[in-house]
Amino acid sequence: MRKIFKAHAAVFSANFIYGVNFFIAKGIMPDYFSPEAAIFFRILVATLLFWAFFIWKGAELIDRKDILRFMVCGLCGVAVNQIMFFKGLNLSTPVNSAIIMTSSPVIVFAFAALLKQEKVSWSRMLGIVFGATGALLLITQKGNALAGLHAPNVWLGNLLMLGNASFFAVYLALVKPLMKKYDTMTVITWVFTFGCVFALPYTGQYLPDVDFPNIPLNIWLSLAFVIVFTTFLAYLLNTVGLQTLRASTVSFYIYAQPLVAGLVNVFLDVETFTLTMLFSFILVCSGVFLVGRKAPLPAKSPVDQPVETT
Repeated sequence: MRKIFKAHAAVFSANFIYGVNFFIAKGIMPDYFSPEAAIFFRILVATLLFWAFFIWKGAELIDRKDILRFMVCGLCGVAVNQIMFFKGLNLSTPVNSAIIMTSSPVIVFAFAALLKQEKVSWSRMLGIVFGATGALLLITQKGNALAGLHAPNVWLGNLLMLGNASFFAVYLALVKPLMKKYDTMTVITWVFTFGCVFALPYTGQYLPDVDFPNIPLNIWLSLAFVIVFTTFLAYLLNTVGLQTLRASTVSFYIYAQPLVAGLVNVFLDVETFTLTMLFSFILVCSGVFLVGRKAPLPAKSPVDQPVETT
C-alpha cells in the first residue's frame, strides 16, 4: 500500500510541475528563446544531470537487445515530444494546450490496449469520462483569460500539441517493459541520451538567433525551472510512478494540470477559488480511482484456466 501511495504521489507531483510549466515555459518564448533553442538547453542540460546522478548512484548496463526500444522511447518521449510541445505552446495558448493534452490518457489507454498491456472495462472508461469532464469544466470556466498572450497560429499549435500527446502516449506504453527490467535511473538516463542524439542536431542550429547578452535574469530562472523541475525532476517522478502503476494511470494524471493552472491563477489573484474548481477536483480524483484500480478477478471453477491480469 505504501509503495502504491508513493507512486501516485510521485506522478501527481510531476503533473503539478507540468501545470505550472505551462505559464513559465510560455513566458520565455518567442521574445528571448525560440522553441528550438529552449529545447536544446532543456534536453542537453537535463541529460547531463541524469548522467551525473546515474553515475553517482551506480551505472547499470543495458542489454543489446533492448537498445532499439530505448532509441524509440528517446525519439518519442524526448525528441519529438519536446519539439512538438514547445512549438505548439509557442503558437497556441496555455489554455488551448491544456485542452489538447487531456486527450493523452485516451491515446495511452487505446495504444496500451492494442499492445494487450491494458484490460478494457466499463469502470476504467467511466474514469476517463470523469477526468475529461473535470478538466474541461475547469478550462471552460477560465475562458479566454490568456488569449492575449502571443498565439500566432492557434490551430497549428493545437495540432502540434495533439502530436505531442500522441507521441508521449506511445512512449509511456513502450517504456513500461523497460521499467520492469531496469532501475529507474537506468531507464530515464538512456532514454534521454538517445533523445539528446535525435534532438540536438535539429535544435542546435537555432542557437545563433538567441541574443544571449540581453536576456534578463528572470528569463534565465524560468529556463532553469523548465530544465531542473519540469524535465529532470518531473520525468524522474513519472518514471518512479511507472514502476508500480499502469501506463494509462500515469497518463491520466494529466487531468490534474488544468486544476494546477487554475490554482496558479488564484495565487496570482487572476481568479478566485470557485465551486466549479472544487467539483472539477472531485471528478479528477474519482477518475483516477476508477482508472487506477485493478479489475476484480472472476471466480474460478474446477475447469477454469489461470486468468492473466494487468
